Parts: sequence; structure tokens; C-alpha cells
Amino acid sequence: MLHAGWKWEKVETGESPPICENADMNLFGFHLTYDPDIEKLVLTYWNESEDMSDTWLWDGYTWSYECTHDASGHPNKDFGANQMFYDEVSKVLMDVRWQGCGDGYRNCGTLCRKDENSCWDCFLSFTPTFSTTYDAFRKRAVMANGSLRLILEWDGQQLHETQLNNYFDAEALVAYDEFSKQVIIRDRGYRTFEYDGVNLEEYEGLNEILEEWGMAYNPHLEGVVLSLIHGNTYVYKDHKWKMVPTVIGDLYQEYSWVRFSQMVYFPPTDQFLLLTIPLYDNDGCLAFYELKEYDRTHSRPFDKPLLTIRRIH
Repeated sequence: MLHAGWKWEKVETGESPPICENADMNLFGFHLTYDPDIEKLVLTYWNESEDMSDTWLWDGYTWSYECTHDASGHPNKDFGANQMFYDEVSKVLMDVRWQGCGDGYRNCGTLCRKDENSCWDCFLSFTPTFSTTYDAFRKRAVMANGSLRLILEWDGQQLHETQLNNYFDAEALVAYDEFSKQVIIRDRGYRTFEYDGVNLEEYEGLNEILEEWGMAYNPHLEGVVLSLIHGNTYVYKDHKWKMVPTVIGDLYQEYSWVRFSQMVYFPPTDQFLLLTIPLYDNDGCLAFYELKEYDRTHSRPFDKPLLTIRRIH
């Protein structure tokens, strides 16, 4: 009988963007998403020292520099989760950033789109949001500010505002579940919500006090995956979090804490990836990890991830 489990395994990417924790840089606003038009991952980050926002691409094997955007007035210095998405209506890459509201003490959200001429074009301001995901079923970006009980939705042409009856933490993680067609919200207060575009329903939470590596939909597991630093990995199915037998592996061995981490599924190579900038390791530079299934009987990873976990229920 095969005993299957999961393991985080480091991915070699060659020379990566010049992002290292021990470098003399003040970097913020790391956003990551998959662009189906070019079939590459897109990474943006803001360099506070130069007030510039750099964009890099990853094709599954190597990194390449794309462009630099003058970030004056649109610094992208946010404290939320990933806020970049691909708009399936307008067929363009979008990024949610922060900017000054003009009154000297408040921040506002600003919506930017990928532009061939200027790298990024920031064109619309609104109440700041902290987490963003894209609802592929309704074809709308869902941007959340739980502390204000507010959800903003971008339909490709304009914003729509939904005032919620319940609130959740401002730093909550959000991810679209392609299997259930719901937006899953993981509250830092350990509550879990599902949002369908109209209603926000609370379900069984996950009582874990550890910080998250990230949260994203994993087609291999057919659910939203949440992985905790120095903790367990879970998949959200049938309104509950279920633990996935996981060997933390390289992540636990090398890193004791991180300042940035995001998860994403990369279709061209069929990989579920974690991109992170670790602290307190040898170099503290950008690193990719892949969640792969392996045979726990012999503790030997398969060459390729398997496409189902029915055997480990």
C-alpha cells in the first residue's frame, strides 16, 4: 500500500531579482501573480530608496527583468497580502497599491494596470484594501478591507462596493476557490468566511497561532491551501480545514522567520509554488519552493507531483 504525503522542496531558478534581506535596500509591496497571456509569473516590488517599482518575470526556469515604474505618488508600500491579479474581462494585468490621499495623513488605494509604454499606469483611487483575489466565475476582482466591513469589486470597467454585516481582520488572507466557486477568507483571529458576491458566511475556523506562509488555490488538492510557518499545511474543503500530511523539509531547516511570502499555482509546469524572502539564513535572498507529493513509505519524492490526494484521506 502506498503511503502518500507532501513536502516543500526547493526549486532552483538560477540568478534571481536583486532582492536580499541583507542588502542595503528598503523594499516593500511585493505582489505576485500568473499572467496567462505571456504564461509567466509577474513579480513587482517597491524600492523606497529610489521611489521606483521594479517588475520581473519568471518563465518556470529563469528570471528576467521587465521594467521599472516611477512610483512617485503610488508607492505600493502596503501591509496587506498579495494584491495583483489578471483581469479576464479587459485582458490586462492589474495591481492594487497605496498612495497618499492628499490630506497629508491618510493612505488611499489605487488601481494600476500593466502598460507597455510606462510599465504601469495608475488611474483610479479608492478606500484602501488589504487583500485581493480574482473570482474567475463572476469575473471580478475581490478587494477586501475587513476592518471597515467593506469589499470592493472590479468588473473590468468600474468598482462596485459591498457593505458587509460582519467584519474580519484587516490583514486577513483571501483566495478564490475554483472548486466551490467561493472566495475563502482566513481571519487572523482564526475565523474562516466564504463570500459568494452577496453574502459573507462564517464557518469552522482554524485555531492556529502561527504566522502563514500564504494561502492559494491548489488544483492538485482541489481546494484552498494554507501553510503555516513552523506548523502544518491545511486544505479547505466542505467548509472545514483539513490537515495535509506534510514534511516541511527545506523550509523548516533553513528559515526561522520571513518578511514576505506568497503562494501561487503555475500552470505551464503544473507547480504549486511558494515565493519567499527569508531572514536569518545564509543569504536571505529570494527563493522558490514547490509543494510536491511523495511516498512516505520510502521517504522518496516522486519526480513529478501526483494529481490527487484521495489515498491520504
